[in-house]
Amino acid sequence: MDVLLRVIAPHYLQQSALKVLEYLIRIYEVHIHHKHTLLVSFVPLFETVYFLRLIQCVNLKDDQVWGWLHQFAYQGINIDKQTLTKCLARHNALVFTQVAEFCLEIVGDLHVKFFGHFLTEVLKENLEQGVLFSVLPLIAKALK
Repeated sequence: MDVLLRVIAPHYLQQSALKVLEYLIRIYEVHIHHKHTLLVSFVPLFETVYFLRLIQCVNLKDDQVWGWLHQFAYQGINIDKQTLTKCLARHNALVFTQVAEFCLEIVGDLHVKFFGHFLTEVLKENLEQGVLFSVLPLIAKALK
């Protein structure tokens, strides 16, 4: 199922991909069993209504990695760039590292642009040694 989510990730803004995703959520409950892959693949769409609908479907209340999204899902408001940058930069950029690894595996234009933009934002937000050690391998992988 993770492979299928990776294949359709670059096409999430197309209606046909959203119908496939809706089918996977209803029939196979991917929002429960493959929550991490689904969230990582949707983070570049954080400004869209699709991201808000997704985080409202997923149980984030007790999640240690994605729990910070629960308040946005509960209130029904989109997350802004500053808040996303701060949350991606927390804990030595753990969440950003996971999202960036996914973005570099996907060939989608949107995911690569997201990686490039938020790489600079995360480094501006939190330029500590732990963050640099987390991000430098990703920069090297992106340059290849």
